[in-house]
Amino acid sequence: MQDEWNEISGWRRDVDRVVVGGVERFLAWFARHWLLLINASVALLIAISILDPYLMSIGLGSFGVPIFRAYRVICTQVPSHSYWPFGFQMAMCERDLAIFASFLLGGIAFAIAGRRWKAINWRLYLVLIAPLAIDGLTQLVGLRQSTWELRTVTGGLFGLANTLMVFPTLQWAMQGVATSVHRDEHPGTGGGKQPMETALRTPAGRGK
Repeated sequence: MQDEWNEISGWRRDVDRVVVGGVERFLAWFARHWLLLINASVALLIAISILDPYLMSIGLGSFGVPIFRAYRVICTQVPSHSYWPFGFQMAMCERDLAIFASFLLGGIAFAIAGRRWKAINWRLYLVLIAPLAIDGLTQLVGLRQSTWELRTVTGGLFGLANTLMVFPTLQWAMQGVATSVHRDEHPGTGGGKQPMETALRTPAGRGK
């Protein structure tokens, strides 16, 4: 029985090493490339929303219609609040397009800046997102009608606000993940292993 237990324990230890090692390698890779993944995903989302009306215009509705329906998950797709390139409605409305476009531009700028800018404070964040809230709510309750210019500007400000808040925060978190993984892989460096949740609270380069 003891021999069988030792065999099972050894097998489990091997599996643990493989699984944990794979997870740590994935986390290390993701911590390095998260910004590229987000920027590429947002760029693809925008590109497909623009491609959709083109597909409709050349008679490829079998592709265009499912794409348009899929975008209902992220957008209300009100016809009067949307751009109509190629004579067909885009899959994203004007406001959502501006949000994602400004978020993408901010992500590219963050990459060019070397991921070094700091997150804005919550007061500035509220100032930047307030125009969208005011524009959307006053229209929703019937006090006024928004315009495509306002929807575009307020959406752009909202995307910018989230860029200035989210990207630096994610970079801080990913530095913590990378530090934790490195210390787990090299326990003799940096004073030994550090639990990942601790690393996320005090990542490398951040003052205590």
